[in-house]
Parts: sequence; C-alpha cells; structure tokens
Amino acid sequence: MFKVNRVYLLVFIFVVSVDVNGQALSWLSKPQHELGLVADGEIASHKISANGRYITFMSNSTNLVAGTQSRDYALYMKDLQTGVIMRVSEAGEGPQFSSPFGTNFHFFTSASDNGRFVTYGSSADNLPMANGDLILYLKDLQTGEVTADSVDATGQTVFNVVDFGALEQSSDGRYLAFNSRDDVVNNPSTLTNVFRKDRQLNNYRLVSVDDNGQASDGSVYLQDMSNNGRYITFDTNAYITSANPNPLGSAYYLRDMDFATTNLFVVDVNGDVPFVSIDNSRVSDFGEVVFCSNHAGLVSSDNNFLYDVFVFDAGQISRISLTTNQQEITDAGCVRSGYTSSNSRTFISGDGSHVVFLHSSNQLTSDDSGGFRQAYHHDLNTGVTTMISKTTAGVVADAVSDDDDRGIVSISGTGRISLLSRAQSLEHSSNSYIYNNMFTTSANNLSLQAVNLATLPATDLTAAVQAPVMSADMNLFLYATQAPNADDSQAIDDDLDLFLYNRNEDTQVEVGSQLGGTVFDISANGRYVTFVSDRFQPISTIELGDDNVFLYDTQNDSYSQIAVGYDPKVNNEGHVVFVSEEALDPLVTNGAVAVYFYNNDQQTIGLVSIDTSGQVASSGYAPNIAGEGLATWVVFSSFAGDLVANDVNSDPDVFMLNWPNGSIMRVSENAMGEGVNNYHYSNILSISEDTSTVVFSTNATNLTDDIYDVGSINVFAYNRLNDSLNLVSKDIFGNAHDDNDLKGYTLSVSDSGRYILFDSDGLDLVSGAEDRGGAGDLYLFDQQTQIMQRISQQFDRTGIDGIIREGFVQADESFDSPLVGVVFADQGNLVPEAQQAAPAQMMFYQKGGAGVDLSMQVSGDGGVFGNLGYQCQANCTDIYDLGVVLTLQAIADTGAIFLGWSGDACQDDNQTCVVVMNEAKSIQALFSINDEIFSNGFE
Repeated sequence: MFKVNRVYLLVFIFVVSVDVNGQALSWLSKPQHELGLVADGEIASHKISANGRYITFMSNSTNLVAGTQSRDYALYMKDLQTGVIMRVSEAGEGPQFSSPFGTNFHFFTSASDNGRFVTYGSSADNLPMANGDLILYLKDLQTGEVTADSVDATGQTVFNVVDFGALEQSSDGRYLAFNSRDDVVNNPSTLTNVFRKDRQLNNYRLVSVDDNGQASDGSVYLQDMSNNGRYITFDTNAYITSANPNPLGSAYYLRDMDFATTNLFVVDVNGDVPFVSIDNSRVSDFGEVVFCSNHAGLVSSDNNFLYDVFVFDAGQISRISLTTNQQEITDAGCVRSGYTSSNSRTFISGDGSHVVFLHSSNQLTSDDSGGFRQAYHHDLNTGVTTMISKTTAGVVADAVSDDDDRGIVSISGTGRISLLSRAQSLEHSSNSYIYNNMFTTSANNLSLQAVNLATLPATDLTAAVQAPVMSADMNLFLYATQAPNADDSQAIDDDLDLFLYNRNEDTQVEVGSQLGGTVFDISANGRYVTFVSDRFQPISTIELGDDNVFLYDTQNDSYSQIAVGYDPKVNNEGHVVFVSEEALDPLVTNGAVAVYFYNNDQQTIGLVSIDTSGQVASSGYAPNIAGEGLATWVVFSSFAGDLVANDVNSDPDVFMLNWPNGSIMRVSENAMGEGVNNYHYSNILSISEDTSTVVFSTNATNLTDDIYDVGSINVFAYNRLNDSLNLVSKDIFGNAHDDNDLKGYTLSVSDSGRYILFDSDGLDLVSGAEDRGGAGDLYLFDQQTQIMQRISQQFDRTGIDGIIREGFVQADESFDSPLVGVVFADQGNLVPEAQQAAPAQMMFYQKGGAGVDLSMQVSGDGGVFGNLGYQCQANCTDIYDLGVVLTLQAIADTGAIFLGWSGDACQDDNQTCVVVMNEAKSIQALFSINDEIFSNGFE
C-alpha cells in the first residue's frame, strides 16, 4: 500500500508542475470491419502499354505498395503478367516524391513494352534539377534511377513543360512527345509548341511546324503520338498549313514525322475546316485517327449536334457510333453536351483495327445502357459494336463513371482493353464500392476480368468523414461518410450514410441512410438526431421522390418523417427547425423558401419566417435552435426586408425569436439599429445551448466600431443577454481580420457561449502560424480570456499537411480548467496511427479538465513499471492530465513469465506498451504463477 501511494504522489507532483493544462488528440472514426484487399483511395487515371502487359495509373491509396508515406496522388505501374505493383513516383533511395502531381492526373506516359521506362511531369522539389516548374522525368524501373528528361543535349539546361495537352512515349521508349514554351528547338517566340525527343539520338524535333518551316505563331497542344512514334496529332488556332490559312478556332492536325508532312484530319464534307471542338484524338501506328465531335457536317448523314465517334483514315472521315440498324444516334453522345475533357474517351489500337470509347446512347447495341455512360468496342474490320461494361451473365454496369471521371478506358497496340469503373454491378473480387475498380479484357473475347491493386488491408475509413457534431457530454458523435467499412453491414453501395459513435462504449451504429446533404444535427442531450434523405427510414429501399427531414429518437429507437425540406437542426425536446420550398403552412402560397418549426410533442409544423404584416417572408435559410420549453429560441438568416420594421435593404441579416410567441428581432445590426451593409457570407448559424450567444459571419463593415477592409469576411458573436455585438475574428494586433479567407465551413459555439470555433485560411489570427498554401485551419476563441488558439496543429505548434475545415466545439466548465472538446474532420496527420488517412478522418481534440484515470490490474507474479515513476504490482488507479504518454514495461518475477496484456490500450504479449492518456483507460497485465518451491534447491 505504501508503495502505491508513494508512486501516486510522485506522478501527481510531476503532472501538476509540468503540464497543468493537458491536451490530447483521439482518432474516433476507426473502421468497424475489414474490407480485405481493397484500394483505400481513388484510382484516378490510367494508360496501358502498347503490348498490353503493363498499366500505369494514378492513385492516392496507401495500401497498394508497402511504405507509402503520403496521401498525395502517386504514380504506379502494375505488371499484369506477374501481378507486381511498383510505385513509379519514388526516388532510387526510396522516399516518395513530395506532391509531384498536384491536380493533374493524366500527365504521365504508358510504360515501355519492356516495363522499364515511364515518363511523367513533376514540380517536386526533391527531384534532380528541380526549379519549381514542371519538368519531365524518366524513371528507370529496373535500376530505380530518376533523371531529368526534358534537358538539352549537354544535360545542363532543363526545359520546362506545359501540362495543357498530352504526354506520350513510344512503345520502345525511344520517342517522347510533349508541350513546352521554352526554346527547346526552333521556338524563339516561346509560345506553346509540340516537340518530340529522340532519346537514342539525344535530340529534339519541332512537331508543330508550319508550311514555312517555322514554329507555329500561336499556342499548340499535343493530343497523341502513335506507339511507334511516327504519327502525332495536335490542335492549334494558329497558322500551320495553306489549307487553313486563317483558322477561325482550333484546328486539328496529323503530323507524319517520317515524311515531315502535316494534314488536317477534321474537315467537313465540303472540304472546309469547321469551327468545332473535339474530345482528344488518338492515332494508330498507321495514321488512322479516332475522335469524338458534335459537328454535324463531318459526314453527309449527320443531322444533329450530338457527340459522335469518328475515324479519319487516308483523308476520309467515317462515323462509327451508329444504331444497330446503322442509322444515326438520336438520344445521346460520346461526351455530355458541351463538355470535353483532357482525357480522351476514344482510343484506337496500334494496328488500327479496334476502337474503344465511352458513350451514353441506348441505341448502339441491343443492351439497355440504363441512361449511363458505358464502354464499347468497335471492330473496324467487321463494323460490329459491342458493349464491354457488363458482367459475364450480361448484367449491364450501373454507371461506368461519374461526372468527374479521368481516363476511364484505354486500349493497347495489340487490342488489350483496360477499363476503370466504379459500377457496383460489375464483378470484382476487391470492389472498392465508392472508387474506381480496374478491369481488362481482350478485343477477341470482350469478357471483363478484374485487376486487383491493393496488397495491404485498409487501415482507415476508405471515404471522408463529413460534418461531425457531438453531444454536450462529448460522448456521442454524429458524422456522415460513404465508407463501407464504417459499420458491420458491409453494404455494397456508394451512399452517404449517417453514423452515431459512442465514445464511452466504443460502439458505432448507422442511424440514417442515403443522406440528401451534410447538414444534420444531434441534440445537446444526445437523445435526438435529425437529417435529410429521399428514402424512408430505416428501410431505405422505399423511395420518397424528394428529400425529407427525419427525426430519430435514440431512446426509443424510432423515426419520424417530418416533411420535405433541408438544413434541419434539433433541440433537447426533439423540436426541429428546417427550410422548405413546399407550402407547409396556409400562409405560404407563393412557393417561398421559408423556415419552419416542427413540434415533436404535438407533431405540428409552424411557420417561423413571418414578416411584420403577418405574411410569409421568403428567402429564409440556415436555421438553428436552442433552449427548451418557454426558453426555446430560433435563429435564421433571410434576405427579406420586412421581417423587422427598420430593415431597408436586401442584404441578408440574422434574426432570432423566442418560440412560439416572441417577436422577430434582428441580431446583425449595429448600435444605431442598422442592418448589415454587405453580404452575409456563411450558410451556418450557431446558437449556444443556453441561448445567450449567436455566432455568424459576414462581409459587413458597419456592425462594430472596428476598422474593416471592404470585402473582408469576419466572425461576430451576439450576446442576447446584454444586447451586444462583438467581433471575434481579430488578428494578433487586435484588429479586424483583413483578408477574404474565412471560409464559413465551420461556425460553432459551446453551450455557455464562451468558446467559439471557426475556420480560416488566414495567417494573422495567431502568432507563429506559417503559410500552409491556402489549407484551412480551425481556430478556437475563448470569449472570457480573449485568447485565440489554432486547433489544427501539432502540439509543438507546427502545421499539418491536410485541410481541416469542419468542426464542432463543446465545453464542460465545471472544472477549474474547463474541459474543452473539438471534433473535426482531418485530412492531415495529427495522430501517428492515422497518418495515412487520405480521406478525412474524425478527430477529437481536448484540453483542460480534472485529468483521466489509468486503472491497472496485475494478475500473477510480476509488476508493471514505466516512466514518470510508474509502478504497479496489484490493482492501481492513477490520474493523469490529458495527453500524458506512458511507456510501460511488464516485468515478471523470478520463475514467472509475462503472458500478455488486455484492455483499452495494450492488447498483445509485447512486454513494452505505450499508453497515450487521451481518455480514462483500464489495462490488465497477466503473469504466470511462480511455482518454484525452494529457491536454492536441496541436496
């Protein structure tokens, strides 16, 4: 007993003297079940090698190759013959390049036929000859060496490249085609032109040369190069040939590098060059070109302006996207109307026999496309078109791609087809549910085969956490995610679902399915949850047609369907405020967008936004609710100018009223009774649970006596009890924040109104904040002490890599040092175990409080010892400040052995265990019984 008490005293003295205000981070959104070898990120684009063996592709997954250190998009290569995956964007000594690709997901080449060489563009600062601009690099996958590729013959001068356009490598790795503004060769004007590098001869040729042998007098963009490096397609609005001396817009050219000839390949039936945009062209080894265009005059029988697939061959253009009766398609095109992409949806094989493309028509084959874009193969020898994107049983894919697809289909020189699709109906052994899956097939049999990419299990939620909120006791956490490993249902879908996590019990359940948005709420007491969905709850197979507001009672496990609407918020009595465009009240007859109040006890709906004449006031939005009974208050925003008598402009103000009988009062007004003089920026309003404080953001410059820059966005706190309005977002000098970078994704206030949380990209809100390149941060302001704190940082105050914008604050002020909690969605690396969480994970920050308990139970003959003087040989309970890190060692007595740990933190048989005190924890250490009877033996 004495030993335990003495150790407790030492620990107590250390904690108090070193870290009175402890702080800790917890990762809450851990997976609830194992998905298997499923890629935990997106497969963004891909290219297949000319011989069909290798696929290069972009992904931000972390479980494709061991040792992946970053959630930036990286370039990989898959050997379809051996199954080996290699990370291309990796230096010879191992580290992954620092953000090498940015948002350009297509600027890389297919692999050479021997699988040795891949070229890509990067501006990473840890690569050879890096200068901050985009440079081409050649990766030798045999040696691991990375060399700057866009350099002159001496290797001393680097050429910067332009990522508008394509980047193509010949199948043998000899030739490379790219865009550059530099004077690579014969380009003194420094306009964007196309060049081809010959690695064998170590020289460059200007591709976009005009009839006079000069570089184009305008910008030129590479579209494709044939696998053999002979043919190159490009587009420009500048003079190239006498056949098109004064181009009206972009014209499209085919360059034969062997014979140094350039010809137009998009010409109408009259021989004229049309004013038209096409989806990127692709060219075969024999000069046939395939492309997608909506021009109606390229063939004589084209009578509409739908996007069709065309083939240019020896000066002739033919249309291959026809109905099963060889008639014109009339229902859809190969791209969405008015939309083109830098990634072509039409490809041609190297021998010119096969074309693959994406198309939305239901008339190409006898298959029902379901109105989705599907993948098709066209045999140019037989004229037969076949749908590729279907199962072996003939089940057609449910949407091959979404609106932001990247490089979905490709074909090798030999006719091997590769496809990226997130269709749930296609058969794949490692279906990612929400990201693209990879498939291949042969032009000969057209039966899709799954290509598995992940080699390691997913260790985090495979989709982002969105808009987390929590109960007042900081025990229940509500958030949305598409991740299929967020619960045990393992549903195969890409729906946004709602989950409730109980921190005390470490349990998680789905409480809402197929959400219609990310505005949802949990009452302060944790009993009620409200959200929006177009499906009946909890049976989400029943469609309602419109988004409806739902109320879920966690105590009774029951759902109430309230009405068509959105943006709901709920109080402790289950009363809900929301917005609807439906006429839910007799006063609403003009289709007004109004704010409504749902009374959970009476199951009635009342109109909140009523003007001074007793009529509905339109344009209500962002409602919120707090308090109970007669002390229930509702806040909302509105453009209406007649909610209060002295509102004389149409700028959106913030209003509140004591429901149900109080009069509407304007919150966003200055001491002279004037409303805002500029736009109310945020669609978020927050009101403290005690109804004393309302927080909002606005561009207005007239609300307080502070000096504002016009257009700056600032956060304000209104105190209802003393009718005062104060500026929250002050910089380190006490002045109004003077930059337009308060984003309004987060506005939250604790129950007493003391703590306010908001997000900003700014640098002047706290001292020592470094420029994070526009990444969003969370700031916590204490109205009592007037102290501003940046939450989104390491404990040593350094920044993080990711963006943090969605957060929610609560506080327990019953302690001398209040226990403050902030839950937020983190795309960074604040906690070591979640460092590779590409999608935003739910993190929980806490500071202050009375400390947390560590309970240790020692069974058998041994003890637990550690830093801070820790020792325990029986049952021990000690109190530590938040964030204290203990390194514990299990040491067995002589003759006994350590059998293992169990409990909240240590759960294996390793003698050493590191415990982070981010919450109360209970641990058991189990030793064997010493069965030695005589310590010295006997004669």
